[in-house]
Amino acid sequence: MNGEALLGPLPVPWTVLRTTDSRGIHQVGLLNTETKEKVSIEDDPRLGEMPPEWERLEVVPSPDDPYYVQRCRNKITGEEINSDPRLLPEELEKRGVKLQTFRLV
Repeated sequence: MNGEALLGPLPVPWTVLRTTDSRGIHQVGLLNTETKEKVSIEDDPRLGEMPPEWERLEVVPSPDDPYYVQRCRNKITGEEINSDPRLLPEELEKRGVKLQTFRLV
């Protein structure tokens, strides 16, 4: 679903672009159909700018785990997370996403 549940639909003129890398691993990116600009999924226009206190870390794929996982570091606290801070609950709420908590038992 390309993140629509949390981020809403892709704005026009963006569309999802699926490719396969040299290792045969499927990659997802985005294509601006007007300008032909291609961007990685980390640059999804729906996410906005990275909060200034966070920076992306370079990820080197491992043969044991070929899937790309975004890693970020908080420049102030040094905390490292294996996700995009723009998807943290407080960041989603700033963009008007209504979140619900489910308790699974």
